[in-house]
Amino acid sequence: MSSILRFFRRKKDSSKKKDSSPKKDSGGKNKKDKKHKGNNQCDKTDGGVQIPELTQDTRRLFYAAEFKSLGDVTKDNTMRKEEFTRLMMLLGFPYGIEEIEQIWSDKGMEDGGRMSLEEYIDVMLDDKIDSQTSMWRKLFTCFDTDGNATASKAEVVKGLEKIGLDITPEMRTKIDQMDTNKDGKISYEEFLKAQLKQ
Repeated sequence: MSSILRFFRRKKDSSKKKDSSPKKDSGGKNKKDKKHKGNNQCDKTDGGVQIPELTQDTRRLFYAAEFKSLGDVTKDNTMRKEEFTRLMMLLGFPYGIEEIEQIWSDKGMEDGGRMSLEEYIDVMLDDKIDSQTSMWRKLFTCFDTDGNATASKAEVVKGLEKIGLDITPEMRTKIDQMDTNKDGKISYEEFLKAQLKQ
């Protein structure tokens, strides 16, 4: 399923600032911010896939799943610097270990210290760090229609079809295998473990 990622473009020039001024509709009134709309916005475009913005609550759910499924290897509800570094690399952080260790120290973490879930969430809420580690979140957003970090198998199939993939019997088998607790849904945690073979 990692071939799905070719539809997702990373912005090459992160130095450009987004226009933060409120958008106006045709009548000159400010438009309200759009909430997470999942499959309604995850459509294939000429240059990739259009991804909806995630609410802060949805982002927190995603970060917690990352922490629990991939970060907290020792299952003690904390991460050592080595676990944090490994997690950042698995999430596609584009720079080296030294940069990850700099993030660790910039957040006041000591070399032998441990990072809690709340501290991890605080790190990841930094928009720059979030955008540098967002490839799996962006992909899962195509399936997660209500922003609760879970998707039904039907939503996963529909999301894959929207980004232009043919759903083969082999693909359906992989989707079924992702549902490790057999509740009929794919959580972001299950999805990450399947994609990264953890």
